[in-house]
Amino acid sequence: MSSTWTLRRFIPIGIQPRIMITLMVLGVLQIGITGLAGMFYIKEQLENQLAEKNLEQARALALIPSVREAVKAGDSETLQQLVSEMHKVLGASFVAIGDKEGVRLAHRLEDRIGLPMVGGDNEQVLKHGQSYISSAVGSMGPSIRGKAPVLDDQGNVIGVISVGYLVNELESKADAQAMPLTMAILIALMLSMIAATLISQKLKKTIHGLEPKEIAWRYTEQINKLNQQITQVKSYADLLRVQTHKYSNKLSTISGLIQLGAVDKAVELIHKESSGYQSVIAFLQSAIPNPVIAGVILGKYHRANELGLSLDIDPDSHFADIPEHMDTRHLVTILGNLIDNAFDATARNKRSNKKVFLSMTDIGNDLIIEVEDNGAGIPETLKNSVFELGATSKEGEGHGYGLFLVREAIQQLKGYLIFDDVKPSGTRFTLYIPKSYEQTENINR
Repeated sequence: MSSTWTLRRFIPIGIQPRIMITLMVLGVLQIGITGLAGMFYIKEQLENQLAEKNLEQARALALIPSVREAVKAGDSETLQQLVSEMHKVLGASFVAIGDKEGVRLAHRLEDRIGLPMVGGDNEQVLKHGQSYISSAVGSMGPSIRGKAPVLDDQGNVIGVISVGYLVNELESKADAQAMPLTMAILIALMLSMIAATLISQKLKKTIHGLEPKEIAWRYTEQINKLNQQITQVKSYADLLRVQTHKYSNKLSTISGLIQLGAVDKAVELIHKESSGYQSVIAFLQSAIPNPVIAGVILGKYHRANELGLSLDIDPDSHFADIPEHMDTRHLVTILGNLIDNAFDATARNKRSNKKVFLSMTDIGNDLIIEVEDNGAGIPETLKNSVFELGATSKEGEGHGYGLFLVREAIQQLKGYLIFDDVKPSGTRFTLYIPKSYEQTENINR
C-alpha cells in the first residue's frame, strides 16, 4: 500500500476541507500568538507590580520605630510576633528580618531563625544601605523580593528587611488573572472554526461543488469544443473563400478566351480544372467517408494552393474505420491545427519546393495520422515545451495555442503523439489513436 494512498485516507483532499483547515490553522495561529503574548504581558505586569509592592512594604517596615529598636536589640521574639502579624496583613509569601550580619532575626518559618539569610543578595543593602528589588533562590525556593535597610538614629545600617513572593505563588496569581483571557481565546477559536466551516461551505456552494481539477477540466473541455467549432467553420470559410477567389479568376480567364475566339482552349481549361478538382473530391469520398473530416482536408488542400504551397495526400491513405464512440470533433481539431502549423512552418521556408505531406491509415488497432512539413524544424529550446500553452517560435501575439489544443484533444481520445526531425529540414508529427479505450493515454514529447 503506497504512502500517498494511506495519507489520502486520513487527510481530506477536497477544496472545502482544505480551505476549512487552512482558515482554522490561520485562526489558531493568530489567536494563539495573541493569547500567549497577552498572558506573557499579564504575568510580566503582575510580577512588576508585586515587586514594587514588596519594595514599598519592606521600606515601610524598616521605618517603624519598634522594628528599628527590636533589630538594634536583636529581639527575635518581638520581631517574630510582628512578622507573623504583618505576613497576614501584607499578603506576601514571606517577611524576613535579619541583623547587620545577615542572620535571620525573624522569619515565616521559625526553624529558620538564627540561620544566615539565603540568596546572596544582601551585600547591596547591608554594605551600601540601598533599597532594591531582587530575584533569587531563597530557602523557600525561587522568589522575587524587595529589600530595604534598617537604620539607627545615626543612619547606620543595623539590619535588613526582605518582603517577597515565591515564583510558584506568583504564577498561580497570574494564571488566575489570565483566566478571562483564556476563556476569550477559547471562544475566539470556536468562532474561528465556525467561520472557517461556513466560509468553506459557501465557497463550495458558489463553485457548485466542483474541485479545482474539475473546474480546469470543464474549462479545457469548453475551449476544445469552441476550438473544434471554430476549426470547422474556419475550414468551411477557407474552402468557400478559396473557391470564390479561384473560380472568379478561372471564369475571367474562360471569358477572355471565349471573347478571343479560343473556344478550344476555354473547353480544355474547363475540363482540366474540373477533372483535377473532381479527382481530389473522388479520392476523399472514397478514402475518407466522414464528410466533416474530408471537408477539413479539402479546405486545407485549397488553402495550400492559395498560400503557394502544396498539400500532398498519400494516395494509399484510408480513414474509414473510425469507431462510433470516437468524437470526430477531436480529430478535426488535431488535423486542422497540425496542418496549419505545417503550413506556417513551410511558408516561412525560403526554399522553392514548399510541400506538406499528409498520410492517414486505419489499418490495425490504431488510427494513425502523419503530417510532415519541410520547414526549419522545431528549435531545440522548444522541444521539451512545444505542447505547453504559449510555446511558439513565431513572433508577435496570438500564437502558441495550436499544439496545446492538439495535446488536449489527444488526451480526450487517449492517444499519443510523437515528433521527429526530417532531412534535409522539417518536422514530422505522427499521431496514434487507439480504436479501443483499453490502451493507456500518453503523450510523448
